[in-house]
Amino acid sequence: MIARRRIRFVRLIYRIGVLVPWTVLCAVALWVTPAIRVVHGSASGVWRRHVSQIYARGMARIIGMHVSVKGTPPAAPYVLVSNHLSYIDIVLLARDLGGIFVAKREVREWIGWGTLARLAGTIFLDRKSAKDTVRVIAEIRRRTKAGDGVVLFPEGTSTKGDRVLPMKSALLESVASDGAPVQYAAISYATPIGEPPAESAVCWWGNMTFGPHFLALLQMKGFNATVSYGDSAMQSTDRKKLAKDLHRAVEMQLTSVAD
Repeated sequence: MIARRRIRFVRLIYRIGVLVPWTVLCAVALWVTPAIRVVHGSASGVWRRHVSQIYARGMARIIGMHVSVKGTPPAAPYVLVSNHLSYIDIVLLARDLGGIFVAKREVREWIGWGTLARLAGTIFLDRKSAKDTVRVIAEIRRRTKAGDGVVLFPEGTSTKGDRVLPMKSALLESVASDGAPVQYAAISYATPIGEPPAESAVCWWGNMTFGPHFLALLQMKGFNATVSYGDSAMQSTDRKKLAKDLHRAVEMQLTSVAD
């Protein structure tokens, strides 16, 4: 037992020691994006996507995330919706997509990740403000028109992976009013024998606190992540119908974390 605790502690220190400089390095690379925009215009979007993907792939390796991809990730521009299980979902999806995420406003204040999220172009939403929702809808349209991919988690919160919550339709207004297609994906996690179950060790939901949860995750020897991309896009000019269709499609793709 003591030996196991020592191994987990060493693993934690090693991963933090690698993750911190990796995050700083990629943050600096993203920080120069405005300068690239001035000199090379639209090439700045390609640069940001490229750096975001590299960071996510590096982080996945550092934290021991073993990824299985089913289906084909969409190419930008796109709007993609997914079920939401954890802050790690962003690493998993950014690894393939390098897209722009819509996240709750509180993420801006997270140490390290908040700064990185701002530099990566994350669209922050004040979920208590209807006026801010209107702003974000317009921003989603602007970003996709500029050639970016935008990733949404329309459940509005994360779960332990046993089901897909009903999807809120508000942020789908721009794609519905434009009659644009929406891609979808389903995410699931699993942990190896001897580690805590994924529904508590990887999924982050309810009243879990970010810091202790992330430190515990870094101590595990590894975990498996599966992302299943839909083989066809959903489309409707009725955002509520679109939300229901997407919910059904993601639910059909989902492998329960408890399975």
